[in-house]
Amino acid sequence: MLLLSVMEKLLLEVVRKFNGTAFFCRKFEVLNIFNKRWGIFLIKDIVKDVMFLSQKAEMATEDDKFIARDLLDTLKANKDRCVGLAANMIGYNKAIICVSGGLFDFVMINPVITGRSGKYETEEGCLSLIGERKCVRYNEIEVDYLDVNFERKHGKYSGFVAEIIQHEVDHTKGVVI
Repeated sequence: MLLLSVMEKLLLEVVRKFNGTAFFCRKFEVLNIFNKRWGIFLIKDIVKDVMFLSQKAEMATEDDKFIARDLLDTLKANKDRCVGLAANMIGYNKAIICVSGGLFDFVMINPVITGRSGKYETEEGCLSLIGERKCVRYNEIEVDYLDVNFERKHGKYSGFVAEIIQHEVDHTKGVVI
């Protein structure tokens, strides 16, 4: 019962925000308000709009922390066909990625690849696109990023995890592979 009254209050706040207009057509905005305010996390649909995916992502701020949880939830729901996600793949044009590291999944906010070695060619698929495409990757990379607490981190990655990170960082740059 307590949860229902909290939800009712939030719905009234949403109605006031939209000046009493019907807000059901603004589902995305309403879900984001719920998400930011109450920590209700959702599995998002995968974006397939190449025009949206081709945009360079904006730097994420602490107000965007909720996106990290949405990414992890959506990655978990797609584990059978996905090893990484970028925020633009679930509708947010922010520089946030999540990666399946085998035993655990992790988030990188505003990632920047600062070093790389061991160039090779490969083919990759993408959950947002049909088929595979040729690309160049590096076996070893170094990345500066913020963790989910917005603390600065530096990591060294190799092999398949490095490939996943490079693919998702490409998404943040508007590169669609």
